[in-house]
Amino acid sequence: MDPVVTEASPEMKKVIVNRDSAHGAISLAEAFLLAGVHHYLGTFWPVSDAAAKHFAVELYGHLAKGGSFGEAVTRARRKLHALNMPDWANYIHYGDPNAVLVPESGTD
Repeated sequence: MDPVVTEASPEMKKVIVNRDSAHGAISLAEAFLLAGVHHYLGTFWPVSDAAAKHFAVELYGHLAKGGSFGEAVTRARRKLHALNMPDWANYIHYGDPNAVLVPESGTD
């Protein structure tokens, strides 16, 4: 499994990868997915440091316990929403929401 997690910054928003003139530019997420990454988690716009910290703690905590990407993102968004942080809707995951980073014990 090869997840990529980014957060929007002014520099990241300037990244444009050209395919060709017939297809136009592609997004950073699409570039990673085309390169073979199975999971891309990014943001639509810059987030506060506090929101990023809370989101990361919840996301990685759930993934480390064998939770799915979809559930981890949902839980992290809900955490920010409960803290009245407007960045709760900012995160987007591209990939299989049922995939897990840490398989259940006893499986390969």
